[in-house]
Amino acid sequence: MYNFNLNFIPMHKGVFIVGGSVRDAMLGLTPKDYDIAVIGDAGAVAKEIGARVGSRVIQIGKDEKMIHRVVSNDKTIDISPVKDRRIEKDLECRDFTINAMAFDVYEKKIIDPLNGKSDLNAGIVRMVSPMAFQRDPIRMLRAYRIAAILKFGISAGTLKEIRKNASDIKNVAGERIREEWIKLLATSDSFEHLLKLEEAGLLRALFPELKPLKHCVQNEHHTLDVFDHSLVTYRSLENLLNRNTPRLSDHYDNQELVSNIPGYPLIKHAALFHDVGKPVVRSVDEKEKIHFYDHETEGSHITERISDRLRF
Repeated sequence: MYNFNLNFIPMHKGVFIVGGSVRDAMLGLTPKDYDIAVIGDAGAVAKEIGARVGSRVIQIGKDEKMIHRVVSNDKTIDISPVKDRRIEKDLECRDFTINAMAFDVYEKKIIDPLNGKSDLNAGIVRMVSPMAFQRDPIRMLRAYRIAAILKFGISAGTLKEIRKNASDIKNVAGERIREEWIKLLATSDSFEHLLKLEEAGLLRALFPELKPLKHCVQNEHHTLDVFDHSLVTYRSLENLLNRNTPRLSDHYDNQELVSNIPGYPLIKHAALFHDVGKPVVRSVDEKEKIHFYDHETEGSHITERISDRLRF
């Protein structure tokens, strides 16, 4: 039996667990968040769930896009109506095949019209259709986040569509980008996925501030340009955090960092942008020596604008 806690879900006909919670349960994990799709009155099902977990229902969005959210001590439950009153049609509009499965709580069976189970077993993140990223460009970044968390690969067809649509990520609300970005950086091997983001053109689409770092030659103290130096810094920091070495924890100022793993993504984020101000202030003196005077000040202004854009 899959790792579903069904005590809080009404066993009515037309009620389905969908999305990532089904994926996680099939991987043997216990879902922390649940998406519930309902053929019928989603609001009534939400009220029943709220009563069972002892929490109130919050409405998010409007009209046909409204989601009913119930938050308990150990999970978040989102309840929404099934598109066109057909669960298969609803699943076809989702992001990836491994997230396009449903568990019918009444019939006690998995519904898998897009072969998500096969991709789950193969460790592949595959788009539901070429329209997936046009419907919601945040899914491009989510593909890498899911791949990093589950240690999956991304299908060739999916990568092709990401490359084609990468520039559309600028149309996504900053806070949505921030949530996916932080979750990606929280993984232990996020560096490898940053390289893949860059290869697909998505990293520079997310952060155009990084583009001037490429081919920005540094002084005699550096063998790499600013961009590659920033990536190496990021990789070195991630390795250090993963090892949690005495070199880091022996310093008093870093005690809070070492004991507070949720802070790791922000430190990684800072490492990636630590020299972002260098191209702006780069100068060459009469002896042909390269300087970056006050690059840290300029960099702080640039990163502040990035933080504002992502609603940090």
